[in-house]
Amino acid sequence: MSLYSITTLAYIKLILHALKYPASTVNGVLLGSEKGKGVIITEAVPLFHGNYTLPMLEIALLQIEEYCNSHTKEKNDSLEIVGYYHANERLEDSNLNSAITTIADKLQSYYPSSCILMIDNQKISLDDETEEAVTLYTRQSGSWVNRDKIEIDDKKTKQTLSSCLENNLVTKVYDFAEHLEDISKDWISNLLLSSKLKK
Repeated sequence: MSLYSITTLAYIKLILHALKYPASTVNGVLLGSEKGKGVIITEAVPLFHGNYTLPMLEIALLQIEEYCNSHTKEKNDSLEIVGYYHANERLEDSNLNSAITTIADKLQSYYPSSCILMIDNQKISLDDETEEAVTLYTRQSGSWVNRDKIEIDDKKTKQTLSSCLENNLVTKVYDFAEHLEDISKDWISNLLLSSKLKK
């Protein structure tokens, strides 16, 4: 059984995506690599808020695969799809549904170590005492099983999230749906947001 961890950058991107569209379903793809007996998630790539079609999803995934291949060649550092994240539109709903597991099953058929990070909207908080707002699911014996915790690589994640909100960086995270409306919006690497988070 693999251990899963997530970087602060990836965690904050997926939380900001959920905060940007609080009344919509949001989802995205997790990128990273296997390291020893574990999987480290280094990027979160926002896909959609609200409804989408299967052809839109397929186009987005093809572009993400190309991005991963390019990154691997240029930086000589493996990057691949390692999971899927999702937040339901209703505040109190953090359950997996068939739409989520269908997408995750498809990803898992290509990337065996894939996981699901389910965002619990009620747990999004800046309070250091509050548990993380994501639940980890992995595929075991043909079904998606709740693994509860995922390790976040920085204990100051909530402080960083607070700073992002104070600086209105929630407006700087873009998803594929926004990119389709305005192609100047960088949805895969979200470089503007990433550069501010790395400072």
